[in-house]
Amino acid sequence: MTKCNICQGELNQIISTQNSVSVSSDNKIIKATLFIYKCKECSHIQKIKDNQIQKVYEEYKKDDLVEGQDQTKFIDGKPFFRTDILVSTIISSMKNKKTLLDIGTGTGVFLLSCNKYLNLDLYAFDLNTRYKSKIEAMENVKKFYTNDLKKIDKSFDIISLIHVFEHIEKPLEALKVLKSKLNKNGIIIIQVPSITENPNDILIYDHYSHFSKNSLFNLLKKVFTNIEFIKTNIKNEITVIIKNDNKKSSFTQQEEQVDFSFLNKAITYLNNIEKEIYVFGTAPTSTYYASILNEHNKLKGFLDEDPLKQNKTHLDKEIFHPKDLKEIVCFFPLSQNIYNDIKKKYPNITFISIQDI
Repeated sequence: MTKCNICQGELNQIISTQNSVSVSSDNKIIKATLFIYKCKECSHIQKIKDNQIQKVYEEYKKDDLVEGQDQTKFIDGKPFFRTDILVSTIISSMKNKKTLLDIGTGTGVFLLSCNKYLNLDLYAFDLNTRYKSKIEAMENVKKFYTNDLKKIDKSFDIISLIHVFEHIEKPLEALKVLKSKLNKNGIIIIQVPSITENPNDILIYDHYSHFSKNSLFNLLKKVFTNIEFIKTNIKNEITVIIKNDNKKSSFTQQEEQVDFSFLNKAITYLNNIEKEIYVFGTAPTSTYYASILNEHNKLKGFLDEDPLKQNKTHLDKEIFHPKDLKEIVCFFPLSQNIYNDIKKKYPNITFISIQDI
């Protein structure tokens, strides 16, 4: 029997979706039923490895809609790259460091942000070598590693895992390896989706772990003592800095509850909708729900504020900026805190919130 990937406790299946559809983190539709488990001991929410997840990684390619660039986030209506927001927020913790290893570097967006704000010797690690030559050509990049993290014969002042840790099948083992590659007084930067703020994260097929602050802390404290959660302007995500010293963190765990009842309700609703409607967003969560509409020829198109996605198509449907349309109906699958902001900005659009179904 498969055990919890944090505490080795017994797992209890809590979700099985009504349809045989999922979506990968590189925004591709996958024909597979989602099975979600929760540990009876530590309450960590997770998936179990299967061959399909391995296939996702073998064929992994960054979302073509943004041509390898980072996700755009909006602050007071202005667009910023997610990694720019992150680095500018935690820059005080990164100063006076010399070397950084970015794990799961992808197209190198975090490295680019580091170059904007800091002068570091940069190193990259990724199992996928598709963007190796691009990364190696970047300013300040000294080396691109692949295959086996354990075989890297160097230690670093900073190790970053930006939306990578949720993809790791055995996160506790990975933490121990990371510690062996971290210099004394070095830091590890981890950013992951928050399952309490964004329950839709369970839809992402290749996310093994769905972290809350509690479950992430319970994992990290098995290897480190100084763990600091950082508040950023990026919604629905958890950012943490781990310091490789002997100080102890003062984090106090809060009661956490996640309600997943919306999922099968939303699937039923979209399977039975009678008119064509739009879907807000083009990231994996929106792609998942849009694919259900598309199966029934009820997907009219997409709304997205990201300027990089304008005048493009997704699932063979056009992408519009919401300011360019009115008197339309749009399904809004994202979290309530984002929904409230968008509804105020575009009063001429009838939004159907996933929470209201």
